Amino acid sequence: MSNKPGHSDAIVVGGGVSGLAAARELARSGRSVVLLEARPRLGGRIDTRRPRGWPLPVEMGAEFIHAGNAELWRLARAAAIRPARLPDSHWLARAGAVRPIVDLDRRLGVVMNRIHPRGAADLSFAAYFRRHPARVAADDWALARGFVEGFEAAPLGEISARSLAGESMDERRQYAVPAGYDALVAKLADGCARAGARIVRGMVVRSVAWRRGRARVTARDAVTGGDRVFSGRAVVVALPLGVLKARSGTGAVRFRPSLGRAQRSIDGMGMGHVVRINIRFSRAAWRRMLPASLRRPRPLGFGFLHAPSAAVPVWWSLSRHPVLVGWAGGPSARRLLALPGSSRLKRAISSLAETLGVAPALVENGVMDWQASDWTGDPFSRGAYSFTAAGNDGGAAELRRPLRGTLFFAGEATAAGSEVGTVHGALRSGVRAGRGASRALGRRR
Repeated sequence: MSNKPGHSDAIVVGGGVSGLAAARELARSGRSVVLLEARPRLGGRIDTRRPRGWPLPVEMGAEFIHAGNAELWRLARAAAIRPARLPDSHWLARAGAVRPIVDLDRRLGVVMNRIHPRGAADLSFAAYFRRHPARVAADDWALARGFVEGFEAAPLGEISARSLAGESMDERRQYAVPAGYDALVAKLADGCARAGARIVRGMVVRSVAWRRGRARVTARDAVTGGDRVFSGRAVVVALPLGVLKARSGTGAVRFRPSLGRAQRSIDGMGMGHVVRINIRFSRAAWRRMLPASLRRPRPLGFGFLHAPSAAVPVWWSLSRHPVLVGWAGGPSARRLLALPGSSRLKRAISSLAETLGVAPALVENGVMDWQASDWTGDPFSRGAYSFTAAGNDGGAAELRRPLRGTLFFAGEATAAGSEVGTVHGALRSGVRAGRGASRALGRRR
């Protein structure tokens, strides 16, 4: 391939939901656009797989549609996605006994509603409750801790208390995508193609040289190993926060000149870590290892099983099939990530056996197949999703500000409020950045 620069009005770096949305917006406004994606696939941290023998798609990354925005629902309808509302069904496991959790949102609110934003400035969740002790039931505190570390994927001592004030799971407005979340990615990619955006996969961006109204992006071609140069008048940077934080190694991007205030915001933001393990069991083992309360047939499974002190604190079943997803976030994920891949499975199996109060051999012998993700070890992600770090509550807002009308940032880390860390937050950010870049480019040539 030639090293001759290819010129476009705009360059989009990153082919996840935010990058695709930005490229689509720019192309629809009549701009010439090239999108550069390091992986051979699109979608970023949406990664839907269909392994042989599995009765349903396996999500390695994003799985749920949270209480989202109108833009996401319009896209879902256009992609003929039929979301399924998650069951309002949560269970607590202790000493092998499983009982239902009644009114989870209210119980989380017992803790989260005690956080007063004015008194939480610059304090982490842990620091806030050291300064303002709260008398709450041990179970409610354990559920709140599990929510912060698991759902937010954040250590208690790092996440902003202010960002959690009044927060809840709001499980009544959460949905799964039984046919596969990748339909959303395919629809966005189709929208880019129809509007005329050019998508180039296998382009590992190494540097962005920029000044007002001009930019040169250098990328390594993953196939040939050579460098290619792309030039444009604006760049939308739609890379995960973990990659933006990276100083070296595959996937790290050097900006010349440096990003200044934007880099300081990036450095102060939090990147969460998650271990997700999908396990397919035999029917016989499924019947033997689950208690009768969880085994009862349900179209969308038994819901969510919480074991706050376990190595894998949450398991869920969202179909009638013998498939479980194990989820560990924050500190629990870090402990599992310190183990080799095969050891993570063994630890997950022993944790599940302990949670259910059955012999580990029963669980282990029932495993037919398993799929695990490690977004922390992925050089093009370097973490699962972001969280608002204590002392940096305005970091995302700062990153939403363009640099000299030339660099625009998109991605879930730039989203506002509770949209941080979500697919709909990524989508909205891409639309925002694409429209902002189009305005900055001025009248079409």
